[in-house]
Amino acid sequence: MKTDSQKLLQELLEQVRDATPKTPGLIYRYSADFVLRHGKWFELKPFPLGTRCGQPKACFGNAIVLAAVHDYKYFEGYALAPDFPLMWAWNFP
Repeated sequence: MKTDSQKLLQELLEQVRDATPKTPGLIYRYSADFVLRHGKWFELKPFPLGTRCGQPKACFGNAIVLAAVHDYKYFEGYALAPDFPLMWAWNFP
């Protein structure tokens, strides 16, 4: 069962997808379309103690560094911030 935040994020991504015109020869309209078809929900979990935080507003670079240094799994997708979909990158240890 989806949370209210997950339902809102899905609705917003559907709006982005539907507002993006189809391009002949492409399978997906936009990254939102890809995520809606193939994405998975993730719940926030704290990092292990001692994991250093990266620079603010640099989620993609921070996530790449953590993946390389700590061998964490790297993910890209969307977060809800506060009421619009924001492209985001994150890790799971």
